[in-house]
Amino acid sequence: DIRGFTSISEKLEPQELVRVLNTYFSAVTKTIIQNSGVLDKYIGDAIMAFWGAPLPDPNQAERAVETGLSMLEKLDELNIQLKANGDPEIKIGIGIVTGNAVVGNVGSEHRFDYTAIGDTVNAASRIEGITKEYKVPLIIGETTLAKIKNQGKFKFTPLGVATVKGKEKGIRIFGVERK
Repeated sequence: DIRGFTSISEKLEPQELVRVLNTYFSAVTKTIIQNSGVLDKYIGDAIMAFWGAPLPDPNQAERAVETGLSMLEKLDELNIQLKANGDPEIKIGIGIVTGNAVVGNVGSEHRFDYTAIGDTVNAASRIEGITKEYKVPLIIGETTLAKIKNQGKFKFTPLGVATVKGKEKGIRIFGVERK
C-alpha cells in the first residue's frame, strides 16, 4: 500500500496520477512475478499477491519476504526517477503472514476472481496497515518467521505483539532486513 496516497492524488491531475501509479505497479509487479508470486489484484494504490498456489511451494515464506525486500529496493531506484521527473516520491508498507487460505474462484454467478481468502490474508492486510505506526516498511508475522528463520539471509527485529482491528488475539510481529 502506498503511504500518503491521498496527499499524492491531491497534488496530481488524474492522468498524471495514473501514469505514476502505472510506473510504480510495473516496477514492483515484476519482482512479484520473478519470485514466483501470484499477482492477485491491484486495489486502488495497493497490491495483493500470494505464494504457494496454485502449485505448492515449500519456500513460499522466503519468496514472499525476498519479494518485499526487492520491492523496497526497486522503489528506491524508482524514486530517483520520479524525483528527476518532478513527480512525488512514493513510500510503501508491506505486510506478510504465512498460513492457510482458500485459493480459488470467489464471487458471484456473474463475475468472479481467482483470489485468496482467509484469516491469514486479513492478518497480512492488518499488519501492512500498522507499518505506519511502527515506522517500518516491511512487517512479517511470527508464522512467516517460523518458516524462514533458519535461512540465514535475513535479519529480524522483534517489534512486539500488535493488536490489530478485528482480531481478538495479538500478532507477534517482526521487521525484516537483508543480512
